[in-house]
Amino acid sequence: MSASPQLKWSCHFGPFFLDLRTGELTRNGQIIRLQERPRSLLLALAERPGELVTRADLHEKLWPDDTIVDFENGLNNAISKLREALGEDSLSPHFIETVRRRGYRFIGCNFDSAEPREELRQTAESAWSSSGSDQVSNLPPVSVAPHQQAITTRPRAKKTLALIFAGVVSATAIVTAWWLFPLPAPRLIRVAQLTTDTKIDFLVKPVTDGARIFYLERAGGHWNSMETSLDGGDPQPVPGVPPNMRVMDISPDHATYLLGNFASRGSDAALWLMPIQGGPAVRLGNIISGDAVFHPDGRHIVFAKGKALWAVNVDGTDAHLFTTLPGGPFWLSWSPDGNHLRLTLADEDSRVTLWEINRDGSHLHRVLAIASGEQQCCGEWTPDGRYFIFTVTHGAISNLWASREAGFHLRRAAERPIQITDLPTGAWGAHIAPDGKSVLFYAGRTQSQIERIDAKTGEMTPVTPEGFVEPDYSPDGRWIATVNLDTGTLWKATADFTQRIPLSLAGFGAVFPRWSPNGSMLALSLAPRGQPTNIYLISATGGTPELLLPGTTRVTDADWAPDGERLVVLHPDGGAGKGALSVVDLATRKEEMIPFSEGHYFPHWSHDGRFLEAYADHGRAVDLFEFSTGRWERILRGDGLGFPVWSHDNRYLYFQRTVEENEPIYRLDMRSRAVERVADCRTGLIDGAARCTLMGLAPDDAPLVEVNRGNRDLFRADLNLP
Repeated sequence: MSASPQLKWSCHFGPFFLDLRTGELTRNGQIIRLQERPRSLLLALAERPGELVTRADLHEKLWPDDTIVDFENGLNNAISKLREALGEDSLSPHFIETVRRRGYRFIGCNFDSAEPREELRQTAESAWSSSGSDQVSNLPPVSVAPHQQAITTRPRAKKTLALIFAGVVSATAIVTAWWLFPLPAPRLIRVAQLTTDTKIDFLVKPVTDGARIFYLERAGGHWNSMETSLDGGDPQPVPGVPPNMRVMDISPDHATYLLGNFASRGSDAALWLMPIQGGPAVRLGNIISGDAVFHPDGRHIVFAKGKALWAVNVDGTDAHLFTTLPGGPFWLSWSPDGNHLRLTLADEDSRVTLWEINRDGSHLHRVLAIASGEQQCCGEWTPDGRYFIFTVTHGAISNLWASREAGFHLRRAAERPIQITDLPTGAWGAHIAPDGKSVLFYAGRTQSQIERIDAKTGEMTPVTPEGFVEPDYSPDGRWIATVNLDTGTLWKATADFTQRIPLSLAGFGAVFPRWSPNGSMLALSLAPRGQPTNIYLISATGGTPELLLPGTTRVTDADWAPDGERLVVLHPDGGAGKGALSVVDLATRKEEMIPFSEGHYFPHWSHDGRFLEAYADHGRAVDLFEFSTGRWERILRGDGLGFPVWSHDNRYLYFQRTVEENEPIYRLDMRSRAVERVADCRTGLIDGAARCTLMGLAPDDAPLVEVNRGNRDLFRADLNLP
């Protein structure tokens, strides 16, 4: 008897192992997570080892006609990501050979067996096509071996035996068809841009009633709740909703807005309810919350406050703790049956992940495993509960992914989430339309740069190219340290930016670099892939970053003492569940807590070393600490206080009031305590900027502001969810 054909299930190449059934790629036993497009590209090449796979072949296989991505850029991007995962480049390929202007060839693959899987595929295809549905019938006839034909049995026994074999073959064919012919991958089609103003706050969830979409838009010194049709059209303010109030949710019967009234963006908001058809808004008790959502029963509201979720009746009664959490929750989403709540958590280690909890507050757990350097957030269920659409961010690029929910399916569904967008500008924040046929999301690229304001003329001139933020000048004024917004890389550049040098690796999440007083090094927050944020020291000439306090985590907000021998930092465990400020001796690496500094953050040492200023009261105040007396004094109060910074002669403390018209910049005279307005962002806001934030001072004390010109808008895409 001849041996039955062997099947190609896997491929070995170098240290890699590719499972052709699941698409899983491992290196020396460790799973390598690939985005959907590079993974599909690898499978397409591995199915034809040693053969030329033309660009036309790949276009037909991986980019159908109705796919909304530019093919050339999409393929080049997918090849680049795949080669990055395999640790090779196009100049010295080990596994993927480029055939100039024609396509690619996969080299070096060794299959577990040499025979193709064509025979099994043909059997399954025959069975599948004859059924015309998710069930298989009219299977190919069963061949009985000669020794079985010679067996003499009674007619009933023969019939029973035949039925058994028929059942086995039928079951085998069904399982084979189930395995070889899975459900098609979910994807997006027919994308439409709904807004074009680029001043949208993309950090808040959009809301829709099925006909309109509601979102938040910057308008000079305040924010407006806006609405536009799901089919596109001219946006307009939501009738009856005042400035600085956003639509958080709509009741299930589409009769009531759930509104949040905030003083400044990013702060918690007072909750209100307002009839959609007209009528006065009513406070929901005395509740202050960062995010809130109706329960599907329409009788309860769940809201976020700090690291906890609370529940309250819609009439404002019976507000009670729902559950405590390991991080700050936002983007709340109920399952269609109201039995499960999914939310995004931002924890103290700068990780952003998806979590789920039952309706009764039990079984809090993470939804998905998370890869190193990955962020997961901002998702919603489809109305039928079959899929969950959410955002995954790698580095500076975000895209939407779809996860098929657990349950029995007549055809095999993907075990892992599938990427459904591949836009050059990324896609962020999923909100599903009530009919389940489309998804709303933000897309675009943040366009920020540092500009200098002339206090006399109000003229604003660029200091850095687009994408470079968080500036700090060297003590001699010749260099400027800055962070690339897209890559999270620390750069050193000449003051005129004609020369620039990277000082840290991409993807390390550099934040707020600070020059040492002698200009030899910088202190900054870094978040190496897979590790929590911490303070590191790095030489001004580059090199490996040095951890300031080994054995600690989540230490942030560093600033130098004028003597260059100490730093002030924010330590996460200052007692009473709050962070506190401490002074670190650079020589011994010993810490000394600053008295009564619990709840203070983002400290800055005065240039003469006598004082320390820091935010207090969740950013609604600025306090001053005097080292000689060991006492704190409150020197500023108000909402939207922006980034206090010392003048170089220590006489003034510059700050901003971001909630006022034109986002003016003031300075506080430290002798008389008089406040003087010195500049504003009128010029930048008139030119189309969405935000203008004080970030520091130039060597001559001219204000340096980060100007964000937005370029984020709302899009709608039809869903194809098999």
